[in-house]
Amino acid sequence: MQHTEYKFRPMKRRHVDAVLKIIDAHDDDDFEYARDSYEYSGRSGQYVLMYEDAVIGVTGYRRASDTDNTFWLSWTYLDAEYHGQKLGKYMLDKLLDILKQKKARKLFVSTSDYADYERGNIYLDAIKLYKSMGFNEEIVHPDYYNPGESQLIYGLVLQPPQPAKKRPNEKRGIVLTELFEIDETEDVYAVDWRFSGRKCFTTDEMKRLLDDARERNAHSVFISFPSDVRKVFEPLEASGFQPCGILENYFEDGLHEYQFRCTLR
Repeated sequence: MQHTEYKFRPMKRRHVDAVLKIIDAHDDDDFEYARDSYEYSGRSGQYVLMYEDAVIGVTGYRRASDTDNTFWLSWTYLDAEYHGQKLGKYMLDKLLDILKQKKARKLFVSTSDYADYERGNIYLDAIKLYKSMGFNEEIVHPDYYNPGESQLIYGLVLQPPQPAKKRPNEKRGIVLTELFEIDETEDVYAVDWRFSGRKCFTTDEMKRLLDDARERNAHSVFISFPSDVRKVFEPLEASGFQPCGILENYFEDGLHEYQFRCTLR
């Protein structure tokens, strides 16, 4: 289907209000986080779909930090009036062309299986679109956003994978730095960390963070590491964490992201 009457353009400041209106019509939580993201992280990598000088759709990407050209899909929504015309696919095709020109290796998207009584699974059409374009399901986190609402992560390979680099054994130490609540979730937290020194955090140090999480009435706590950081396995297991998924070739080809979860209640 040709869409020559539509224009795919970088998002400008003048477009933001119209974009947020479209997002808010679909998901008020996404509206809040998109508003903050556009304000604090800027509009680089964000695009709008125009028809007769009106904004009718939005999509974009954000680079994943500390990775070799890995990206996350930003909020991707279309004005309800224009559904059923394959414009969602049109926007994503345009965005993928841009990412391939940037030599992006892989694109991930995080979504939900949320359903309400009136609309059913509100992201089902988007998930069908992602799958039709080659995205593959990589992780499902049950009860992530709310009880009964899972997080689903899909990945799309954009460049032929290269042979994995030979990597020395990871000898850097790891320090736990922060416990924080994950955006858009209800009582789900994550632990941040950094490389420092030569020693790995201890089980006692992790348990102190988990006690803090219990005091905040956390439901679950997540943490993730590159696949070559094997020294974390023992203290994580001793603290009650279990492996809960892998994002393949996340950091670079051959270097994955291992995710772990500790369920507190």
